Parts: sequence; C-alpha cells; structure tokens
Amino acid sequence: TRLAEAEFGPLPEIYMIVQADPLRVRRTAAFAQVVASAADAGDEVAAQILDAAAYELATSVTAALHGAGWQPGDAWRVSWMGKVITGNPRLRIRFRELVMAAHPGITTDEPHGTPLDGAALLLDLPAGHPVAALVAYAGR
Repeated sequence: TRLAEAEFGPLPEIYMIVQADPLRVRRTAAFAQVVASAADAGDEVAAQILDAAAYELATSVTAALHGAGWQPGDAWRVSWMGKVITGNPRLRIRFRELVMAAHPGITTDEPHGTPLDGAALLLDLPAGHPVAALVAYAGR
C-alpha cells in the first residue's frame, strides 16, 4: 500500500488517478518493477501480486491456444513480449511454469524477435495453419 500510494496517491483514489493519467500504461508498467523489487526483498503481498499477474497471463495464453485450435499433446511453442515480463524473472518463471503445467506438449521460450517480426510472419501463414483463420487482412 505504501509503495502504491507513494507512486500514485491516496489508495481510495488510485483508480481515478491512474485512469485520468495519459501516461497510465507507462507508469503502471514501471510500477511493476517496484513490485518485483519488493517481492525480491521478501514482501509477501508483492509476491502474491506477481503470482496473480502470472496466472492472468497464463489464462490469456489458454484462451489464445484454444482459439487457435490447440489440442492437448500438440507441440506448440509459447513466448511473450514486453518489458514487464521480459524484465521480471520472477513473473516470467511463474508464467512459464503455469503455462507448461496447464498445457501438455507446450514449451515456452524466449522471444525469437520483436512484435513486428511476429506481425510480418502473419502475412505468410500457409493455408490450414491453425492461426490463419484468426488473422484479418486489409485490402485483400
């Protein structure tokens, strides 16, 4: 609570303060590093926040895998992007554990490029690729 109030203001008003801030995404992402440092220093609440964040990210992966047609045992690879998870070993490790435990056959690996590299690959998906039906093309 003390760390959140130091960054954002009085606890009862944090939601409104953050929503009104045009830099809310940047500030929230930066605060994730404060939470990670607190967790590394033994703050149990901060550790719980990181575990909850890892769970939410893994839940998003579950939705994406099912939407793309993944079946148990399919040997797909899952990765991530963004400074919050890339720069936070505790969050990343827990995320990887949760994804692999929930999805037999899935591996997790460091990103093989940038988000733009991934977007470029979507342009050349072969017919029948599990993700092809989820990609929308403008001007085609």
